[in-house]
Amino acid sequence: MRSDFTKIKRIVLHIGPDKTGSTTIQHSFYDNKEFLNVNAVYYSTGYSYNDKSLVLWFCSDPDWANLITGSPIAKRPQTIQRYQESFHKTLEQLPPNATWVLSYEGLIHLQEKDLEVLKNFLLQVAQDVKIVFYVRDALSYARSAKSQLVKTGRVYKWNQPPYIKYGELLPKFIDIFGLDNIEAKLFDKDALKSGDVFLDFIDSAWSEGIFSNILTPFETSFKRNYSVDTDSYILLQRLRQIFYVCDVSPKNFRKQYRPLWTHEAASALKLSPVEAVIVLILSWQHFLFIKQTFGVSQNVSISRDVGFSSCKNFSKEKQAQSIVINDYNLEDSRIPQKSWRLLTALLHDGLLLPICIARSISQKRFSGK
Repeated sequence: MRSDFTKIKRIVLHIGPDKTGSTTIQHSFYDNKEFLNVNAVYYSTGYSYNDKSLVLWFCSDPDWANLITGSPIAKRPQTIQRYQESFHKTLEQLPPNATWVLSYEGLIHLQEKDLEVLKNFLLQVAQDVKIVFYVRDALSYARSAKSQLVKTGRVYKWNQPPYIKYGELLPKFIDIFGLDNIEAKLFDKDALKSGDVFLDFIDSAWSEGIFSNILTPFETSFKRNYSVDTDSYILLQRLRQIFYVCDVSPKNFRKQYRPLWTHEAASALKLSPVEAVIVLILSWQHFLFIKQTFGVSQNVSISRDVGFSSCKNFSKEKQAQSIVINDYNLEDSRIPQKSWRLLTALLHDGLLLPICIARSISQKRFSGK
């Protein structure tokens, strides 16, 4: 940096997590730079549409960086060098009143020691650093992640449906950046400004109201992620089983079988009741943390995200739905008991689950071990 460099006004780190509209936000920023720049808001470095390379730059553990980004280790030095050059070149062109947004959903997974280094570096170039992340309800996230996994030929780790461990990921940000510098926003169409995640993001506290009068969504070249329907999901599962021994990479699997899901879904993919129960049991404490720490509250929708077609008869389907009702309150401390009641009803209906494994997972999470 030049010796006469003046710090910019603010850096905003958008840390995701995944499946909360991050790609839409990134492409919308990238495609609308001119309008944003007029309002002293700038995005990324121009090296890419997101800041994945920022993780590579500051992550001290090569294996962890590979897990977060999936970037080839062999190409990492060149990637980091090009990003650093682009970062410093962009920084020197920014005016002192600039707000600079850097975005990548993998930032939320940086380790505490690396976040400390990143914060100290950013405060050398900006007067202020803000953190923004989105909260998506547990069942909606699990359903979306389930679709994403099968599109790349992958499966659940340890046969466990995916969920976000907010209570483990965010305390390090609070410790390093301070709670007052972190903004939690709800990823729900009814809560988003004009139902648009990008409009919602730029109308956050960091923008100080300069975009508050904009109600019409921006244009973007980003093509939305298609959801996998039920039939496509079954077919993709079978293909994954066939090619598992051939070690087909997720990228190649997705590219080869993309036509199977790039269409309007005939029947929306849903979680099974057992998957839903496991997700609720594992995630409820994380959402209690979000509510208590950031004041962000949300409900999950059983009717939208869970399919009861596996129940043998109509009465059992109604019984299962009545136990959790349509809107299941994640702030209810009785969630474990309610979830076990639902699981019991499903087991009685012939849906099998190794209950000892599920109970072991539950007890481990509740005990904090």
